[in-house]
Amino acid sequence: VRAITFSTLVISNIFMILVNRSWSDNLFKIITKKNQFLWPIIGFASLFLVFSIYNPFMMDVFSFSSLSLSDWFWPLIFALFPALIFELIKYFSRNKKSSHL
Repeated sequence: VRAITFSTLVISNIFMILVNRSWSDNLFKIITKKNQFLWPIIGFASLFLVFSIYNPFMMDVFSFSSLSLSDWFWPLIFALFPALIFELIKYFSRNKKSSHL
């Protein structure tokens, strides 16, 4: 349970980094915007996550049990919720602004 919770938090933060790059563009436009630091940071965070989950020393430090491939499903799904909520907020705020023009 600890490993799943930790994974959900890290993955959620990665999604939030992507979503918060712009308050006017949607996620698909944001991903295509050039940023030389974005993908290295996401890669580092992902590697740290995998290292934390599967490295015996880190597993002992955090009291994690290793995750199977199917165990990654729930952290990915739950981590998407905050990002989707922010995308909906951006969508409705864009439409609200354009309807007042």
